Amino acid sequence: MFLLRFAAVIMKLPQAAPSLSNVTIDQKGTCINFASGGSAILPASSVAMGAPNAFTFDQQVTQYEGFAVDVIYEYGVDQALLILNDAIYQLNLGTIDLLAYFTKPNYAATVGPLNTFLDSLAAEYLRMVERLYSQGARKVVVFGIGPISKTPLGRFLSSKMIPDAGIKWCAAIDSAVRQLNGKLSNMVKRLNADSGLDQMHASLQLVYADVYGAVTDITRNPTKYGNFDICFRYQMF
Repeated sequence: MFLLRFAAVIMKLPQAAPSLSNVTIDQKGTCINFASGGSAILPASSVAMGAPNAFTFDQQVTQYEGFAVDVIYEYGVDQALLILNDAIYQLNLGTIDLLAYFTKPNYAATVGPLNTFLDSLAAEYLRMVERLYSQGARKVVVFGIGPISKTPLGRFLSSKMIPDAGIKWCAAIDSAVRQLNGKLSNMVKRLNADSGLDQMHASLQLVYADVYGAVTDITRNPTKYGNFDICFRYQMF
């Protein structure tokens, strides 16, 4: 969310209104932020991380569905469909789920082996994209997850471990990130292959944003991207 807000400021774009604020009908028809701190793909992940009141992916989509109805009521079906079809939907979840798995042993024990857990995350992600599609979403950007070990929280957690254990933890969680990213990227490819006018997901356009690759390249080769303030880079990565 920090990156999106920063980009909006740089490009002088209006920032999305929080969905729980007093949103006007014009804002509902232009730009809304449904994100919630601590939100995860699976509700149990948020609970495990101590954020039981965070809006889950499911709740965010449900709220969007209500807003879509409001837009249809206000603008009429034809105009509303143009608005909903032309909007760009940005999805960025999964970090909290992986943090819960790799920092809460009891939670990891309840959700099963890592491969099973990652499959459940990908399946729920697909279910939510399907729901968005059924309510008019046609242009969707699926943001992959960046390397968690490089975040301030990841660095803090690993620093509290025995050095060898910290190194292994970083490698394990980033490996899981890459695996989940691969599943999300494959989902995008499958849905795009099924988006012909006579197919199930007609007119659907998905883009996978490789955050992991971008962050890795920026941190390794920052001068390629101009002059970055060191403090700013630390906040981002």
